[in-house]
Amino acid sequence: MQSLKLKVTLRSTVLLSSNAGDPNMVGTLRYIPARVLRGLFANEYIKKNSLKDAHRDERFYNWFISGDIRFTDAFILNEVTDGLLLSHPIPFSVQKEKNGTNIYDLLFEKTEEQTTSAGEYGIIREEYLRKQEIKTSLNFHHSRDREKGSAKEGLIFNYEALDPYQSFGGYITGTDEAIKEFQSIFKNGTYYLGRSRNNQYGKVFIELNSNFKDPAEMDLEDIELEDSKVSLTLLSDAIIYNDCGFSCVDIKVLEQALGCDIEKSFIKTSESEGFVSVWMTRTPSEVSFKAGSTFLIKVGDKEDLRRLYELQKKGIGERTEEGFGRFVIGLQREAKLTEKTDKKEEIKKPSEPLPDIVKEIVQNAIKGHCLMLLKADAIKLAGETNRRGLTPSLIGRLLLILKGAESISKFHKNINDLRKLAKDKLEDSRVYDKSLYDFLLDNDSVDKHLKSEKSNTEKLLSETGIQNLFEDPQFREQCHREFLETFLTLLQKEAKKK
Repeated sequence: MQSLKLKVTLRSTVLLSSNAGDPNMVGTLRYIPARVLRGLFANEYIKKNSLKDAHRDERFYNWFISGDIRFTDAFILNEVTDGLLLSHPIPFSVQKEKNGTNIYDLLFEKTEEQTTSAGEYGIIREEYLRKQEIKTSLNFHHSRDREKGSAKEGLIFNYEALDPYQSFGGYITGTDEAIKEFQSIFKNGTYYLGRSRNNQYGKVFIELNSNFKDPAEMDLEDIELEDSKVSLTLLSDAIIYNDCGFSCVDIKVLEQALGCDIEKSFIKTSESEGFVSVWMTRTPSEVSFKAGSTFLIKVGDKEDLRRLYELQKKGIGERTEEGFGRFVIGLQREAKLTEKTDKKEEIKKPSEPLPDIVKEIVQNAIKGHCLMLLKADAIKLAGETNRRGLTPSLIGRLLLILKGAESISKFHKNINDLRKLAKDKLEDSRVYDKSLYDFLLDNDSVDKHLKSEKSNTEKLLSETGIQNLFEDPQFREQCHREFLETFLTLLQKEAKKK
């Protein structure tokens, strides 16, 4: 068997969907699943060879269906002085003192201290733990009406995505012949993966045969037995079937699969489900041992250890060709761990005055953030407004008055000049403890946000010499106008539904 080290560098934000628990939020995975990489190369192969019935192609069948070529999950790479190091899920037994700095591996030691998770991804090497953060950002989009093919006015949908300029590493394994053929077909270059590839997401650069180092790569001679015991750490989710053919997370069933007794374990479980684009259907949901689960197993002799070492090359359980069932033995040892952090380069403030272009960029960024918060609050308020007797035509009239007014004070005057019937309807509608009529005439909602934003950015404003941003009459006017326009637009949309 031969392995290719695969390096994936993000050239744009990348969205790899995960369940965020919020109907208006799509979260992202913090790693690149093997199934995503497998699907990427399978699609590229189909395109290169213009295949209509890909499964009839012998090479495609052997590589992507039969599993002659296997892909692993790709985890974040950590750049250190001696090169790139591959991170892995931090074992669940590795815990950090809740109100301190001590690190404990509870697979080997006990402590009376309260502990918490040491982190999600990192590197265990020799006697230190180096945690690695994955950078993500939130992106706001209008919710889309699939029937009309247009944005739903006023409704915001949030996407979490992996930030660009991060690199992830994984493996492609297969026979010498298969890997040689694979490299002759696929070259280093730009590819696209994840969701929303037709928009601004998903651009990556893939490098085959990278030279990163993997702390989980060990020779058999390097694995130490402690009283005939050794650690086994899952590097990916593992799907184990019981005698009835169902996936389970039963320690006894895992012992049978390993052929060893498990003396101690720290496990979490997860459910694995995929999507086959060719069939436009989801794969069956499987319960699995989660990556990071760790076990202290009893090994009979050196032959048992050799058997486990060979088993870790192909993985344990089901769907190993999709990256499931990867594990490593001997990664965790009975040693005191200390956390190692990279020294951050001190950033010094330049002595020269900031150029005007920088001031303008900072000012526009603060303005944009402030307006975004105001619009979000306007949307929330519109959804919670009691619209008793309020008609879409009356709200439309208010919007026309707003758009036609030269200033907010002129808008207030025009609201005061409304006929009694229209005023009564505004008085009957409530925004929390106020009538809609009073709400339209006061500036509290906008002023509250401006005051808060000014407090949050006071130091930045002072250092950039634009302290008077929030006193700027034009900006304040813009804030009031966009807040009211967003509020009334969504209010009219809600009224039309009835």
